[in-house]
Amino acid sequence: MNILRRSFRTITILLAIYFWWLGIGNGLYVGASTGYYENWGGGFRYLTNWVLTLNLLVASNAIFNEFYKRSPLNLIIPATLAMNFVVIILYWGLRVIDKSYLDVNTENWTLFEWFWDFYLHWGMSILVLIEILFFKKSIIKISTSYLILMIIFLGYIFWIELFIMPTNNHPCGKFTCGFPYPFLNEMKLTDRSIFYTGVWFIGTLSYIINIFILRINQKLNNSK
Repeated sequence: MNILRRSFRTITILLAIYFWWLGIGNGLYVGASTGYYENWGGGFRYLTNWVLTLNLLVASNAIFNEFYKRSPLNLIIPATLAMNFVVIILYWGLRVIDKSYLDVNTENWTLFEWFWDFYLHWGMSILVLIEILFFKKSIIKISTSYLILMIIFLGYIFWIELFIMPTNNHPCGKFTCGFPYPFLNEMKLTDRSIFYTGVWFIGTLSYIINIFILRINQKLNNSK
């Protein structure tokens, strides 16, 4: 079991590091990874990359747990799993409705790009869920985890509303320019507020489901 766990955690963190570097790391400065000012914010413009960063922290925490049973990063695990579910629901929901909402065009994608897309919008969620269900043995304190989820959720909204949208000049829509996801530029502030409220509901429901999973898993671990 130790060899299996360590192999899994090694693969998980290597994948997280690799795709984090591709999406964010090669443009760590606040400007764009492409070097153009109109892409201010680089990879951190996208919610998926925020969640990818959380997954990288969870994978790092798992490696840390190989040597120490407890870690402060255990607190972010419920929020990370909830945000993974939010990304899956939003990405695939909007993509099914209209690919242009996310500016996704798969016509000329390579096999690697399909794998990258699968990892970001399915794979990393599956990996963190496997970590929790099969390899996470230490107790996860969930008393403040919802607060962490709200900090992440509100932090991203303030980030794109106060910094990303005012600083970038594209893409443009009917009402605004600069939001990383084209459909947001087609909305007024009131409409975006309604949308954000809906996302909050999805996130909260995902969190409740995750807490239920975590409690059941911890009871099973304690009974062994």
